Amino acid sequence: MFKRHSGGVKKMNLKNKNPLIIVISGTYGVGKTTLAHNLAYKLNIKQQIGLSAIAQTLRYINNKNPLIKGLGNFSNCITEKDFIKKLHTEAKLIGKILKNIIEKFIITGEHCVIDGVELLPQYLPLKKIYYITLILKNIKKHKKRFLNPSITRKKRFSNANFNAVKIIEKEILRNNSNYNTPVFESGLNEKDLADLIIKELHLKPIK
Repeated sequence: MFKRHSGGVKKMNLKNKNPLIIVISGTYGVGKTTLAHNLAYKLNIKQQIGLSAIAQTLRYINNKNPLIKGLGNFSNCITEKDFIKKLHTEAKLIGKILKNIIEKFIITGEHCVIDGVELLPQYLPLKKIYYITLILKNIKKHKKRFLNPSITRKKRFSNANFNAVKIIEKEILRNNSNYNTPVFESGLNEKDLADLIIKELHLKPIK
């Protein structure tokens, strides 16, 4: 249920002088937003950011930019290379935006939980955040969640098959393995999963 990469959690503990900023990565349908809600509640964190909200704001500001207009929409991808290329292109853009947001949070001392698909470690300020990845090993359960999302995903991705979701997950995990970041399995009860992460990362509620 929890995969401890060598050195991952130990390095995270060095960031205790910064505000508590948790970034949850993972492919579609693994329960990232639900986990974000539960962690925010248990840790008394008031600020939550989903990448879908960032994408909507960017489209409002600059809807003529094709990259921004198509954020999170993998429906035109056909091959595995297409999905991987788009994931990295969007992760680079999102990474630049989040770096600025995180710097502002550090200045103001504001705590936050961020979740989304396009969150690859090499594009994020890892020394300033708690970065984790969520997976769901139960294929049947994962497929059911993907086809019947309870919270965030809209129909924009519905014409892509479940195999594409696993391609994205594989690429996320491949990149994470290079940075020794922790991976959690979302097969647990939602609240138990949040408790496990808090325990493993040695997190404490905000007072």
